[in-house]
Amino acid sequence: FNQKHGIFTLTRLANGDCLYLDRQTRLCTVYAKRPDTCRNHPRVGPRPGYCAYQQKTPTR
Repeated sequence: FNQKHGIFTLTRLANGDCLYLDRQTRLCTVYAKRPDTCRNHPRVGPRPGYCAYQQKTPTR
């Protein structure tokens, strides 16, 4: 539980990667059984709608 944001989060490694992220393939190792936190990302979280891995659309 993240006290600052009041949400449940997964454990992260020292480099910021998710505990369940495969270091070689960069794929989730528990994808089929991933928790709701992952299933609902990026709809919920400290920045709803934000995903660091989505391409940014250019602004005019």
